Amino acid sequence: MSTTRINWLQLSTYILVIGALGWIGRLVYKEWPALEGQLLDVHWPGIVAILGFGSIYTLHTAFIFSALLRHRTQEIYPFMQVGRLLFTGQLIRHIPGRFFGVMYQVSETRKSIPASVVININIEMIVVTILYALLAAGSVVCFTLYGLWVAILFFVIALFGINLVLRNSLAIHVLIRFVNFLPAKIAQKLPNQVSPAEIPYVDLARICFYQMSAFTFYYLGWTSFSIAWPQYEGLNLLLLGAMYLIAWLAGFLSIVTPGGLGVREAVFLLISPATNYGLLAIVTLLARIWFLLNDLIVFGIFFAFGKAFKPGISDKK
Repeated sequence: MSTTRINWLQLSTYILVIGALGWIGRLVYKEWPALEGQLLDVHWPGIVAILGFGSIYTLHTAFIFSALLRHRTQEIYPFMQVGRLLFTGQLIRHIPGRFFGVMYQVSETRKSIPASVVININIEMIVVTILYALLAAGSVVCFTLYGLWVAILFFVIALFGINLVLRNSLAIHVLIRFVNFLPAKIAQKLPNQVSPAEIPYVDLARICFYQMSAFTFYYLGWTSFSIAWPQYEGLNLLLLGAMYLIAWLAGFLSIVTPGGLGVREAVFLLISPATNYGLLAIVTLLARIWFLLNDLIVFGIFFAFGKAFKPGISDKK
């Protein structure tokens, strides 16, 4: 019974992905003569800024992953080693899918870290990323629609709520239930000892700092689009960045799609306030390429200078 339901879920998702990508392709095709000239009018300093800010934003995930790893294992592993583990998994999640990236991490660390710990860390990473992405998106949306003071009020209340949730592992309890909806071939490989654990205040403060810094660079990357392509100056790029975060969440919740492929782009087009859908279709495709390149850049750095995860390589607290 459950296998039929999961197959139906996968089939529905694939239909959604094909439909979303087909719609985006049609938008680009219809307006390509006008869009081609705009796309070719590129300023390379802006491209460097986009990739620079984006790579620094992506790099912050290694800081957060390292903090959660230390929290769970009570050991400090070399940062370059942790980064290589994380970003190799990040690349794998694009194709064939995010869960295969986690399985890579489990396999890579099997001699030094229990599989249940690696699964727990990934669950905590999901919770942290979702909550802070909503904070970053909501603050910009409030600022755009209601002004600075409403944005500050939202930020303070949401930040307090996030730290309360993380401290008491409330969202992690809920997300663990998510395992029940995974494809059977993946779910049966996961350990049963997935459990929440309170995050100390020191680690909460560290994670908060990393996330605030990360999303600062994220929005700087979005504003740099107007430097790379002057025609984007008329767009509210900060707001588009916030919409993309919401679309990222929708793509993540699509479960079996590799990196939310198609779903993220379609949601971004639907919720964005701009009316030039052809231009927005190009923006969302560029954003997809941007995030993939960010992962490639940081992976290249850690692959070149980091070492594969091996047992016994850690510094005790």
